[in-house]
Amino acid sequence: MNVRLPKRVVYSDNTSEVLAKDYVKAEGNLRLFTKDVQKFLRDLKSRGFKETALEIRKGESYSLTKRIGVWEVHVRIYPDGFVDPHLEVSREYFQHLNSPSVSFAYELMLMFPYLELYNHGKRVVRVEGVYEEKLSPPSHLVPWKPVTIPCVAYLILKVVQRAY
Repeated sequence: MNVRLPKRVVYSDNTSEVLAKDYVKAEGNLRLFTKDVQKFLRDLKSRGFKETALEIRKGESYSLTKRIGVWEVHVRIYPDGFVDPHLEVSREYFQHLNSPSVSFAYELMLMFPYLELYNHGKRVVRVEGVYEEKLSPPSHLVPWKPVTIPCVAYLILKVVQRAY
């Protein structure tokens, strides 16, 4: 899967900057902003995003995900309207726990043009160049449900047997 990441940006004060690839790849460095959280939620859901409960909370009001093959886009929406999206290995796999994620802010902004892109509190008004990041899934993906469910069933059976 390919992800586009901003390279050269122009800010609202007409200054510009070339951002390092490692910097823009990191989750949370580039942030999005929406003036209307409810509209953004409706738009995400209309494109197949679903609210999720299985996650480590970071103060967000809403957390939505959408699966794309073995990948998952995870969007955190905070009470102040800021948004932190990233792409990661789907939580359906054990590798979700230790695989790196990559920022999905620019891609999400392209999907929803009313979102504003920010870097260190400065509003980006134009992206003039991009990096192309090719993501490869881990070589061995292990789904956790087929492994976990039989183990839990076995433990329940042992507890029930011990009770009688």
